[in-house]
Amino acid sequence: MDKVRRKLRPEQQQALRVLAHHVVTQLELRRHARELTEVNKSHEQLEAELGRAKAEIEQLRNELARFQAASFPVKPKLVTASAPVSRV
Repeated sequence: MDKVRRKLRPEQQQALRVLAHHVVTQLELRRHARELTEVNKSHEQLEAELGRAKAEIEQLRNELARFQAASFPVKPKLVTASAPVSRV
């Protein structure tokens, strides 16, 4: 290994700056790719959970409709008063 300090020429300094910029860019790209993968995984999990919730809602609606049909085979007729109700 060379232990003598040397001075870099301007073009070598520029090459090192370009290389440093490239390394930082690559590291940032890897970090963004990792974050994107995590977000996509989370999104897929939420989509699955939403699908299960929608299926459960549909099941509950069907059960409610069956219950209402069994409890009220004929729709109740709404009774309205044509004359004011008098107090006793």
